[in-house]
Amino acid sequence: MDGTVSKIKVSMLTGSVWKSLVFFAVPLLLGSIFQQLYNTVDSLVVGNFLGDSALAAVSSAANLINLLVDLFIGLFTGAGILVANTYGSGDRDKLSHAVQTTLSVGLAAGILLTVIGNILAPIILRLMNTPADVMANSLSYFRVYFSGSLAFIMYNCCTGILQNLSDSIQPLKYLILASITNIVLDILFVGVFHWGVGSTALATILSQGLSAILCLLRLYRSQEICGFDLHRVRLYRDALSQTLHFGVPSSFQNCMIALSNVVVQSGINLFDTQAIAGCGAWSKLEGFALLPILSFTMALSTFVGQNKGAGNHERILSPAGRV
Repeated sequence: MDGTVSKIKVSMLTGSVWKSLVFFAVPLLLGSIFQQLYNTVDSLVVGNFLGDSALAAVSSAANLINLLVDLFIGLFTGAGILVANTYGSGDRDKLSHAVQTTLSVGLAAGILLTVIGNILAPIILRLMNTPADVMANSLSYFRVYFSGSLAFIMYNCCTGILQNLSDSIQPLKYLILASITNIVLDILFVGVFHWGVGSTALATILSQGLSAILCLLRLYRSQEICGFDLHRVRLYRDALSQTLHFGVPSSFQNCMIALSNVVVQSGINLFDTQAIAGCGAWSKLEGFALLPILSFTMALSTFVGQNKGAGNHERILSPAGRV
Protein backbone atom coordinates (compact mmCIF):
# COMPACT_ATOMS: atom_id res chain seq x y z
CA MET A 1 0.00 0.00 0.00
CA ASP A 2 1.19 3.50 -0.84
CA GLY A 3 2.84 5.16 2.12
CA THR A 4 0.70 8.28 2.07
CA VAL A 5 -2.56 6.38 1.93
CA SER A 6 -1.53 3.82 4.53
CA LYS A 7 -1.03 6.54 7.13
CA ILE A 8 -4.73 7.39 6.95
CA LYS A 9 -6.95 5.33 9.21
CA VAL A 10 -9.73 3.90 7.04
CA SER A 11 -12.51 2.78 9.39
CA MET A 12 -14.23 0.76 6.67
CA LEU A 13 -11.25 -1.60 6.45
CA THR A 14 -10.82 -2.41 10.14
CA GLY A 15 -12.86 -2.97 13.28
CA SER A 16 -16.49 -3.93 13.71
CA VAL A 17 -18.45 -4.09 10.46
CA TRP A 18 -21.75 -2.89 11.89
CA LYS A 19 -20.09 0.00 13.74
CA SER A 20 -18.29 1.09 10.55
CA LEU A 21 -21.57 1.06 8.64
CA VAL A 22 -23.62 2.80 11.33
CA PHE A 23 -21.04 5.50 12.12
CA PHE A 24 -20.67 6.24 8.42
CA ALA A 25 -24.39 6.07 7.59
CA VAL A 26 -25.61 8.37 10.40
CA PRO A 27 -23.97 11.55 8.97
CA LEU A 28 -25.30 10.56 5.54
CA LEU A 29 -28.80 10.23 6.99
CA LEU A 30 -28.57 13.57 8.79
CA GLY A 31 -27.31 15.22 5.61
CA SER A 32 -30.17 13.72 3.60
CA ILE A 33 -32.66 14.95 6.18
CA PHE A 34 -31.29 18.49 5.92
CA GLN A 35 -31.38 18.32 2.13
CA GLN A 36 -34.97 17.07 2.13
CA LEU A 37 -35.81 19.68 4.76
CA TYR A 38 -34.69 22.62 2.66
CA ASN A 39 -36.52 21.15 -0.35
CA THR A 40 -39.62 21.09 1.85
CA VAL A 41 -38.96 24.67 2.98
CA ASP A 42 -38.84 25.66 -0.72
CA SER A 43 -42.40 24.40 -1.08
CA LEU A 44 -43.51 26.04 2.16
CA VAL A 45 -42.13 29.43 1.12
CA VAL A 46 -43.58 29.20 -2.39
CA GLY A 47 -46.98 28.00 -1.16
CA ASN A 48 -47.29 30.63 1.57
CA PHE A 49 -45.94 33.63 -0.34
CA LEU A 50 -46.90 32.90 -3.95
CA GLY A 51 -49.96 30.66 -3.68
CA ASP A 52 -51.21 27.33 -5.04
CA SER A 53 -50.45 28.10 -8.68
CA ALA A 54 -46.77 28.74 -7.95
CA LEU A 55 -46.54 25.63 -5.76
CA ALA A 56 -48.14 23.60 -8.55
CA ALA A 57 -45.53 24.97 -10.96
CA VAL A 58 -42.65 23.86 -8.74
CA SER A 59 -44.29 20.46 -8.20
CA SER A 60 -44.87 19.98 -11.93
CA ALA A 61 -41.23 20.74 -12.74
CA ALA A 62 -39.72 18.69 -9.89
CA ASN A 63 -40.16 15.20 -11.38
CA LEU A 64 -38.85 16.33 -14.75
CA ILE A 65 -35.81 17.85 -13.07
CA ASN A 66 -35.24 14.58 -11.19
CA LEU A 67 -35.38 12.62 -14.45
CA LEU A 68 -32.58 14.62 -16.08
CA VAL A 69 -30.49 14.91 -12.92
CA ASP A 70 -30.76 11.18 -12.07
CA LEU A 71 -29.34 10.36 -15.49
CA PHE A 72 -26.02 11.91 -14.45
CA ILE A 73 -26.17 11.02 -10.77
CA GLY A 74 -26.04 7.37 -11.84
CA LEU A 75 -22.66 8.03 -13.44
CA PHE A 76 -21.40 9.45 -10.16
CA THR A 77 -22.52 6.26 -8.45
CA GLY A 78 -20.21 4.36 -10.79
CA ALA A 79 -17.44 6.88 -10.19
CA GLY A 80 -17.95 6.57 -6.43
CA ILE A 81 -17.54 2.79 -6.57
CA LEU A 82 -14.27 3.24 -8.46
CA VAL A 83 -13.02 5.88 -5.96
CA ALA A 84 -13.83 3.61 -3.00
CA ASN A 85 -12.20 0.63 -4.69
CA THR A 86 -8.95 2.40 -5.56
CA TYR A 87 -8.83 4.07 -2.14
CA GLY A 88 -9.14 0.69 -0.44
CA SER A 89 -6.42 -0.80 -2.66
CA GLY A 90 -3.97 1.94 -1.64
CA ASP A 91 -2.95 2.59 -5.25
CA ARG A 92 -2.53 6.37 -5.19
CA ASP A 93 -2.06 6.76 -8.96
CA LYS A 94 -5.27 4.92 -9.76
CA LEU A 95 -7.09 6.84 -7.02
CA SER A 96 -5.83 10.11 -8.51
CA HIS A 97 -7.03 9.05 -11.96
CA ALA A 98 -10.44 8.13 -10.51
CA VAL A 99 -10.81 11.49 -8.75
CA GLN A 100 -9.65 13.57 -11.75
CA THR A 101 -11.93 11.62 -14.10
CA THR A 102 -14.91 11.99 -11.78
CA LEU A 103 -14.41 15.76 -11.64
CA SER A 104 -14.03 15.90 -15.43
CA VAL A 105 -17.27 13.94 -15.89
CA GLY A 106 -18.93 16.35 -13.46
CA LEU A 107 -17.80 19.41 -15.42
CA ALA A 108 -18.95 17.90 -18.72
CA ALA A 109 -22.27 16.78 -17.24
CA GLY A 110 -22.95 20.22 -15.77
CA ILE A 111 -22.41 21.95 -19.11
CA LEU A 112 -24.40 19.34 -21.05
CA LEU A 113 -27.29 19.41 -18.59
CA THR A 114 -27.49 23.20 -18.84
CA VAL A 115 -27.96 22.96 -22.61
CA ILE A 116 -30.31 19.95 -22.57
CA GLY A 117 -32.44 21.30 -19.74
CA ASN A 118 -33.04 24.69 -21.34
CA ILE A 119 -33.75 23.30 -24.81
CA LEU A 120 -36.07 20.46 -23.77
CA ALA A 121 -37.92 22.25 -20.96
CA PRO A 122 -40.91 23.65 -22.91
CA ILE A 123 -41.27 20.52 -25.06
CA ILE A 124 -41.36 18.06 -22.16
CA LEU A 125 -43.54 20.27 -19.95
CA ARG A 126 -46.14 20.34 -22.72
CA LEU A 127 -45.90 16.55 -23.12
CA MET A 128 -46.53 16.29 -19.37
CA ASN A 129 -49.90 18.06 -19.77
CA THR A 130 -48.72 21.05 -17.72
CA PRO A 131 -51.73 23.38 -17.34
CA ALA A 132 -51.58 26.75 -19.11
CA ASP A 133 -51.87 28.70 -15.86
CA VAL A 134 -48.87 26.81 -14.45
CA MET A 135 -46.67 26.63 -17.57
CA ALA A 136 -45.00 30.06 -17.31
CA ASN A 137 -43.92 29.55 -13.69
CA SER A 138 -42.82 25.96 -14.32
CA LEU A 139 -40.71 27.06 -17.27
CA SER A 140 -39.17 29.91 -15.26
CA TYR A 141 -38.29 27.59 -12.35
CA PHE A 142 -36.95 24.93 -14.70
CA ARG A 143 -34.72 27.26 -16.72
CA VAL A 144 -33.24 29.03 -13.71
CA TYR A 145 -32.53 25.68 -12.05
CA PHE A 146 -30.80 24.22 -15.10
CA SER A 147 -28.88 27.39 -15.82
CA GLY A 148 -27.09 26.56 -12.57
CA SER A 149 -26.59 22.88 -13.46
CA LEU A 150 -22.84 23.09 -12.94
CA ALA A 151 -23.36 24.09 -9.29
CA PHE A 152 -25.52 21.17 -8.20
CA ILE A 153 -23.75 18.62 -10.42
CA MET A 154 -20.34 19.53 -8.98
CA TYR A 155 -21.83 19.54 -5.48
CA ASN A 156 -23.06 15.95 -5.91
CA CYS A 157 -19.82 14.98 -7.65
CA CYS A 158 -17.50 16.33 -4.93
CA THR A 159 -19.70 15.08 -2.09
CA GLY A 160 -19.66 11.60 -3.60
CA ILE A 161 -15.85 11.62 -3.81
CA LEU A 162 -15.46 12.67 -0.18
CA GLN A 163 -17.99 10.12 1.04
CA ASN A 164 -16.25 7.32 -0.82
CA LEU A 165 -13.00 8.42 0.82
CA SER A 166 -14.74 7.62 4.15
CA ASP A 167 -15.38 11.30 4.88
CA SER A 168 -19.08 11.71 5.69
CA ILE A 169 -18.64 14.39 8.38
CA GLN A 170 -17.36 17.32 6.29
CA PRO A 171 -20.05 16.93 3.57
CA LEU A 172 -22.63 16.96 6.39
CA LYS A 173 -21.25 20.27 7.71
CA TYR A 174 -21.30 21.78 4.24
CA LEU A 175 -24.84 20.55 3.64
CA ILE A 176 -26.08 22.06 6.91
CA LEU A 177 -24.52 25.38 5.89
CA ALA A 178 -26.10 25.09 2.43
CA SER A 179 -29.50 24.29 3.96
CA ILE A 180 -29.40 27.37 6.19
CA THR A 181 -28.22 29.50 3.26
CA ASN A 182 -31.00 28.17 1.04
CA ILE A 183 -33.72 28.87 3.60
CA VAL A 184 -32.47 32.42 4.20
CA LEU A 185 -32.23 33.14 0.47
CA ASP A 186 -35.69 31.64 -0.16
CA ILE A 187 -37.28 33.97 2.35
CA LEU A 188 -35.22 36.93 1.14
CA PHE A 189 -35.82 36.41 -2.60
CA VAL A 190 -39.50 35.43 -2.40
CA GLY A 191 -40.79 37.08 0.79
CA VAL A 192 -38.80 40.33 0.74
CA PHE A 193 -37.77 40.99 -2.87
CA HIS A 194 -40.85 39.28 -4.44
CA TRP A 195 -38.79 37.85 -7.29
CA GLY A 196 -41.17 34.98 -8.00
CA VAL A 197 -40.92 31.23 -8.49
CA GLY A 198 -37.62 31.28 -10.37
CA SER A 199 -35.88 32.86 -7.38
CA THR A 200 -36.41 29.69 -5.31
CA ALA A 201 -34.41 27.78 -7.92
CA LEU A 202 -31.78 30.52 -7.77
CA ALA A 203 -31.57 30.16 -3.98
CA THR A 204 -31.03 26.42 -4.39
CA ILE A 205 -28.24 26.65 -6.96
CA LEU A 206 -26.45 29.39 -5.00
CA SER A 207 -26.49 27.31 -1.81
CA GLN A 208 -25.37 24.17 -3.64
CA GLY A 209 -22.67 26.17 -5.40
CA LEU A 210 -21.38 27.21 -1.97
CA SER A 211 -21.25 23.56 -0.89
CA ALA A 212 -19.49 22.57 -4.11
CA ILE A 213 -16.76 25.19 -3.53
CA LEU A 214 -16.27 24.02 0.07
CA CYS A 215 -16.04 20.39 -1.08
CA LEU A 216 -13.47 21.31 -3.73
CA LEU A 217 -11.41 23.12 -1.10
CA ARG A 218 -11.64 20.03 1.12
CA LEU A 219 -10.35 17.87 -1.73
CA TYR A 220 -7.56 20.34 -2.39
CA ARG A 221 -6.46 20.19 1.26
CA SER A 222 -6.55 16.37 1.02
CA GLN A 223 -4.56 16.18 -2.22
CA GLU A 224 -1.77 14.15 -0.60
CA ILE A 225 -4.36 11.44 0.11
CA CYS A 226 -6.52 11.47 -3.00
CA GLY A 227 -4.15 12.98 -5.57
CA PHE A 228 -6.46 15.88 -6.42
CA ASP A 229 -4.77 18.41 -8.69
CA LEU A 230 -6.60 21.13 -10.64
CA HIS A 231 -3.91 21.05 -13.31
CA ARG A 232 -4.45 17.31 -13.92
CA VAL A 233 -8.24 17.30 -14.12
CA ARG A 234 -8.99 15.39 -17.31
CA LEU A 235 -10.49 12.12 -18.49
CA TYR A 236 -8.26 9.08 -17.96
CA ARG A 237 -9.24 6.22 -20.26
CA ASP A 238 -8.88 3.44 -17.71
CA ALA A 239 -10.87 5.29 -15.04
CA LEU A 240 -13.54 6.46 -17.52
CA SER A 241 -14.08 2.92 -18.79
CA GLN A 242 -14.67 1.59 -15.27
CA THR A 243 -16.86 4.57 -14.35
CA LEU A 244 -19.11 3.88 -17.33
CA HIS A 245 -19.10 0.16 -16.56
CA PHE A 246 -20.51 0.80 -13.08
CA GLY A 247 -22.40 4.01 -13.81
CA VAL A 248 -24.45 3.29 -16.95
CA PRO A 249 -26.59 0.54 -15.34
CA SER A 250 -27.11 2.80 -12.32
CA SER A 251 -28.15 5.69 -14.60
CA PHE A 252 -30.59 3.42 -16.41
CA GLN A 253 -32.10 2.25 -13.12
CA ASN A 254 -32.43 5.80 -11.79
CA CYS A 255 -34.03 6.99 -15.02
CA MET A 256 -36.62 4.21 -14.99
CA ILE A 257 -37.76 5.23 -11.51
CA ALA A 258 -37.72 8.94 -12.37
CA LEU A 259 -39.48 8.30 -15.71
CA SER A 260 -42.32 6.51 -13.95
CA ASN A 261 -42.73 9.54 -11.68
CA VAL A 262 -42.88 11.81 -14.74
CA VAL A 263 -45.64 9.63 -16.22
CA VAL A 264 -47.57 9.77 -12.94
CA GLN A 265 -47.07 13.56 -12.81
CA SER A 266 -48.47 13.82 -16.34
CA GLY A 267 -51.67 12.20 -15.09
CA ILE A 268 -51.80 14.44 -12.03
CA ASN A 269 -51.42 17.50 -14.28
CA LEU A 270 -54.80 16.70 -15.82
CA PHE A 271 -56.41 17.75 -12.55
CA ASP A 272 -56.73 21.30 -11.22
CA THR A 273 -53.99 23.46 -9.74
CA GLN A 274 -54.84 22.59 -6.13
CA ALA A 275 -54.52 18.86 -6.84
CA ILE A 276 -51.09 19.36 -8.44
CA ALA A 277 -49.94 21.50 -5.51
CA GLY A 278 -51.26 18.96 -3.00
CA CYS A 279 -49.49 16.02 -4.63
CA GLY A 280 -46.29 18.06 -4.77
CA ALA A 281 -46.50 18.84 -1.06
CA TRP A 282 -47.09 15.18 -0.25
CA SER A 283 -44.09 14.07 -2.33
CA LYS A 284 -41.83 16.23 -0.14
CA LEU A 285 -43.04 14.43 2.98
CA GLU A 286 -42.83 11.03 1.28
CA GLY A 287 -39.16 11.68 0.54
CA PHE A 288 -38.29 11.52 4.25
CA ALA A 289 -39.43 7.86 4.43
CA LEU A 290 -36.79 6.75 1.90
CA LEU A 291 -33.82 8.45 3.55
CA PRO A 292 -32.75 5.70 6.02
CA ILE A 293 -32.67 3.11 3.22
CA LEU A 294 -30.72 5.34 0.83
CA SER A 295 -28.20 6.34 3.52
CA PHE A 296 -27.50 2.75 4.53
CA THR A 297 -27.19 1.76 0.85
CA MET A 298 -24.57 4.46 0.30
CA ALA A 299 -22.64 3.34 3.39
CA LEU A 300 -22.78 -0.28 2.24
CA SER A 301 -21.59 0.65 -1.26
CA THR A 302 -18.58 2.51 0.16
CA PHE A 303 -17.82 -0.36 2.57
CA VAL A 304 -17.91 -3.03 -0.16
CA GLY A 305 -15.94 -0.88 -2.63
CA GLN A 306 -13.10 -0.13 -0.23
CA ASN A 307 -12.83 -3.67 1.11
CA LYS A 308 -12.97 -5.18 -2.37
CA GLY A 309 -10.12 -2.88 -3.40
CA ALA A 310 -8.15 -3.93 -0.31
CA GLY A 311 -8.79 -7.61 -1.01
CA ASN A 312 -10.77 -8.09 2.22
CA HIS A 313 -13.29 -10.46 0.67
CA GLU A 314 -13.96 -12.32 3.92
CA ARG A 315 -14.82 -9.02 5.60
CA ILE A 316 -17.36 -8.26 2.87
CA LEU A 317 -19.02 -11.66 3.21
CA SER A 318 -18.87 -11.97 7.02
CA PRO A 319 -22.03 -11.25 9.04
CA ALA A 320 -21.70 -8.00 11.02
CA GLY A 321 -21.96 -9.83 14.30
CA ARG A 322 -18.81 -11.88 13.67
CA VAL A 323 -16.49 -9.02 12.75
